[in-house]
Amino acid sequence: MEVLPAVTSALLTTTITFSSFFFLDGRSGDFFSEMAIVVVGTVTISLIEVIIILPSHIAHSKALNSLGKKKSFMERLGDSIINYLRDNLYQPTLRFAIRNKLLTMAIMVGLFMITMGAFSGGFIRATYFPNIERENIEVQLKMPSGTSERITMDRLNYIESKVWEVSEDMRLRRDDSLHVVKSIVRTLGPTIDQGSLNIILISSEVREMSSFEITNVFREAVGPINTSENLSFGTASPFGKPISVSLLGNNLTELQLAKEEFKAKLSGLTDIRDIIDNDQQGFKEVKLKLKNKAHLLGLDLREVTRQVRQGFYGQEVQRLQRGLDEVKVWERYNEDYRRSLQQLEDMRIRTTTGASYPLSEIADYHIELGTIEINHLNAQREIQVEADLASSDVSATDINANIRDSILPPIFGKYPSVRTSFEGQNREAIKTQTSAKQVMPVIMILILAIVTVTFRSLGQTVVIFALIPFSFIGVS
Repeated sequence: MEVLPAVTSALLTTTITFSSFFFLDGRSGDFFSEMAIVVVGTVTISLIEVIIILPSHIAHSKALNSLGKKKSFMERLGDSIINYLRDNLYQPTLRFAIRNKLLTMAIMVGLFMITMGAFSGGFIRATYFPNIERENIEVQLKMPSGTSERITMDRLNYIESKVWEVSEDMRLRRDDSLHVVKSIVRTLGPTIDQGSLNIILISSEVREMSSFEITNVFREAVGPINTSENLSFGTASPFGKPISVSLLGNNLTELQLAKEEFKAKLSGLTDIRDIIDNDQQGFKEVKLKLKNKAHLLGLDLREVTRQVRQGFYGQEVQRLQRGLDEVKVWERYNEDYRRSLQQLEDMRIRTTTGASYPLSEIADYHIELGTIEINHLNAQREIQVEADLASSDVSATDINANIRDSILPPIFGKYPSVRTSFEGQNREAIKTQTSAKQVMPVIMILILAIVTVTFRSLGQTVVIFALIPFSFIGVS
């Protein structure tokens, strides 16, 4: 009969898990869906353990036959210490609390109010996504579009050499002479102008430094790489960056200016590092602009661009079948005639009458950087600016509040067409809050039922629930 409360608790716990993830699934992405599968599977196995395996374990437990077993010295020492603390510390304190109920309650309420005041005053900071110690550090490098593979690899090699220098310096200062870095995995891609380093660290119990501190040392040793577009140190998170702000607007000029000013403001904050954005510069492109003569000859920009592309890039003119393979035949200018822009100016453009004219007579051209990708959010052009925290003690919530209240309003005043949306961990926190408002009442009712069934007393359950707010006392 003692197994019945455990079985009932397991069943209700399974119900809670299903219900909570039912509410969360549609709002928090695939991550919560995967977690739902894992948690529900775990609870199901636990239910089987409680119903089938646990009674057998209890029946055959050696603890039932341990009355005549002699305890070791360490066991006797542990029992004596526990008994001493129970009789000389816990028991007198408990008796004082029972005899002075009002005073005890007043002390607890006072401590609770002090804790809540510390929260409100910012002395105790809170975050939805606390830093979790990791055994690796990721370095992401983005060079300008069109950068050769050799240059990208040179920059990655430079970063790797600096990391090993730091590791060697730390090794000389350690008593055990161990390298903090176990290995480094260098990766080029997904394009030749991007690369990454996965720095594998020794165990956190041995290295005596947090991964956050080591990351800052690596960042300072490498320094800025002026030719790079983006360089970031840190660890990947399924919830995104702690600081992630999307600038939105359809006026591209104001959007670009707002991005530059916003990044300049962020660079003045000492609590954040690795400020990057997704507004990547593209390859150099030749932009054509037709002259009046082109229109008089019956040419339009589409036709001129098509002929230029055919001459320099090529056009498929035939397909040949060779056995099981199909061979495509392309025609374009010889390599000697497409080496420079001067040859582009001398290129002949044909009109509808069959006459041909040099490109320089019918069009002007200039070179500018093209666009790699166009990002949209809520039907508006988006430029996303992201940053990492400089220390694990920094609160992302406080920094986002400072950005919202102090940094963004002046930018909105200068560029009225620009709006913002907080993404990354801030958006996930809002999703969690929204989901919790709907699912928490259901969860609390089910937990109340579990505790009531386990204790077989509604009064004791109410007392336990009334004490839950006091668990905040002493948090830091």
